[in-house]
Amino acid sequence: YTPEIAEAFGQYEGLDMVLEQAAADIKAIGMSKETFGKLWASHWLLPSVGQGFEMMQRGVIPTESTAAEPLGLDRLMTALDIMPAWRDKLTAISYHPYTRVDVRRMHKIGTLDDADLVKAYMDLGFDREKAEKMRDFTIQYNFRPPEIDRTEEDTERAKQKDLTKADVLNGYYDGLLTPDETAEVLDRLGYSEAEIVYYKSRVDFERDTEEVDTQINEYHDLYVFHIIDFNEAQDKIGELNLPAERAERLFRKWDIERRARA
Repeated sequence: YTPEIAEAFGQYEGLDMVLEQAAADIKAIGMSKETFGKLWASHWLLPSVGQGFEMMQRGVIPTESTAAEPLGLDRLMTALDIMPAWRDKLTAISYHPYTRVDVRRMHKIGTLDDADLVKAYMDLGFDREKAEKMRDFTIQYNFRPPEIDRTEEDTERAKQKDLTKADVLNGYYDGLLTPDETAEVLDRLGYSEAEIVYYKSRVDFERDTEEVDTQINEYHDLYVFHIIDFNEAQDKIGELNLPAERAERLFRKWDIERRARA
């Protein structure tokens, strides 16, 4: 009952020839030529709505029909009996959303900002809770991407970050920065709490080790040069809380040197 669409779609093509060839049969069943024409127009197979979307996306047909381009998506949806209220909504979801890789990379170069991420992930089918977690993941991932996804800029930034970290830890080692100041600077550089604790612990260990080694060297000289006796040296070494095996090994070596200087 939309002859303008049927005409535009070419649904009457071949009708005159069929009317001529089937005239006797049409008359025999008592059907008028007008009614047969409607049946003929309705017998064709229409493209599916999915095919219509693809033709529109490829620029084969327009979204809206015009006199110049009568084969539009709107007329196809009418012919397919798609309810009018749903046509624009179905058209809206016919376009492909960004893939997850697209979203991550576009966020990385700044095409998408943090606020865009939730909508982009919800377009992919995530509910809001999962989309927000995907947003948090993407922000963290792009802040410190794995090596396979690093750009030259990322690599250079990582080198500079490592150099800055080394400088900060040297300042902490030398006493120029307090533990809290060191933690604050490393946090601003993007290191996690666990990483900060580890790096500070390493420096504390190295500094304590250096102090212990200095004291051991001092006690070595005092003992080997007979300034203190065995008991005094043993007491001083005991204050360092060294493993028993290490303390015994030190005295075995020192005793040899001490006897040589007797």
